[in-house]
Order: sequence, then C-alpha cells, then structure tokens
Amino acid sequence: MTVLQLTNLALAKLGVTKAATDVTTPGDTTYEYLANLTYDHDLRALLRRWPWPFATKYADLVLVQGPFWDTDPTELTLVQDWDSTATYAAGDVVREASINYYCILANSGVQPPNTTYWSTDEDDAPDYANPDWTYAYRYPSDCLFARRITEVAEGTQRRFDPTPIPFRVGRDENGLLIYTNEEDANLEYTMIDCEDMWSDDLFLDAFTWRLAAKLAPGLGRAEKTAQECLAAAELTIKVAATVAMNEGQQEAPGEAEWIRNR
Repeated sequence: MTVLQLTNLALAKLGVTKAATDVTTPGDTTYEYLANLTYDHDLRALLRRWPWPFATKYADLVLVQGPFWDTDPTELTLVQDWDSTATYAAGDVVREASINYYCILANSGVQPPNTTYWSTDEDDAPDYANPDWTYAYRYPSDCLFARRITEVAEGTQRRFDPTPIPFRVGRDENGLLIYTNEEDANLEYTMIDCEDMWSDDLFLDAFTWRLAAKLAPGLGRAEKTAQECLAAAELTIKVAATVAMNEGQQEAPGEAEWIRNR
C-alpha cells in the first residue's frame, strides 16, 4: 500500500468522495497537507501501541558498559567498535585492533591507544553500567518498542514467566540504551519499516481509522467524528489482539509453582 492509497482509504471512512492525488508534498487541499504532516507519526504511534506479530524481531544486544573482564574477549559483539564520531564517557569500552580499551577520561574523536583517555588495565574496567544496572546495551537501530529481554539458556524457551527479566530504556551521548542485569541479553522488540505490514488487514484498518481521525478536523467534520474514528481504531486493535492470541500455541496459564508441582 502506498501513502496515497492509505490516505484515500482514510478519506473514504470520512465519506470524502474526492480522492487525494498527491501526498508526497503538501498539496492544495487541506487533507493532502494533513496526511503529509501526520502519516509518519501515526504509523510509528500505532506500531508502538500494541505488539503486532508481523513486526516482531529478536536480536542479540551489543554491550556498551558492564563487567567486561568476565566475558570472552574474542566475542567482538560484546564491545562497541571505536567510532571517530562518537562521544565516550569514563567507563565506556571499545575494541580497536583486537584490544579492549577502557575510557578513563571523557572524549570525542580521540583514538586509542592515547593513554590520557584510554587504558588497557582491567582495573579501569567498569564494575557496573551505573548504580542501578549491571549492563548497558545499545538500543537496536531498527527498534521502535522494546518488548522484553529473553532468556537464552537451554530449557528456557518461551513460556509463561511470572518473574520476567527486568530492564529499562535510557540513553547516553550516542543514543538509546537498554539497561538490565542480564548477561548476553537478547531482545524481543517491535521493528521499524516492516515491508509486509499492510498484508495484515487489521493493522491496515486500525491505521486508516487513526489517520481518518487526524484528517477529520481539517475537513470541517464535527469533533465527534474524530472521536468516533479513534474509537473504531481502538476496537480494531482489540480484535487484532484476540486474533493474535488464537494464531499460535497458547502458553500454559500462569499458576504459582507450588500449584503446578502438586
């Protein structure tokens, strides 16, 4: 589906019979301008609104801070590569020419092994990412919503978990981070730019209802019309949640361990 097709579907839900012809740039008509203004925002908001199955992705996270000396130094994904454009704070760890360097003085663009800013002494490695969390991982570049940290140990495949792994989203000078106490963390998340998102008719329906709600005021529709469109979008999301629950093997109900072991 193109932006133009989606805009015309939203207009149809408002009873507008004159189709939009160009939404790549703000056009002469009010609804073309509004569609251009709100499309990306509404799309990202809806993807974050609910964990749509088609947008599910898993990835091993790239470690930025934490107790590096306990990890295998040959696993390069556990340490960020030095980047001339990045800003580093004391405690950051980079890998350059197969050597781990620990930042001892904040800098930007200073390449290891400059000993004023970088050390190879493991005593300078950080014990923890910060006072609250052991590890800090880089937020995946294609992640729109971090859903959960998964367990990767044998025998821990997906199941009902009464005590999910805690994590929190934060940031440093170079972008978003995921803080957790889980070593070698793997993340389940909602990805951006899902090529087949419009093959899900429920997502398509929910999105065009939301877009219609944004277009309604500019078309002189009553405020109630926009509210009705948003209500229709919310109803569609609830239907999508029910359908998704039935598409796949259900997890065991969450009962206390002492009940399960009786």
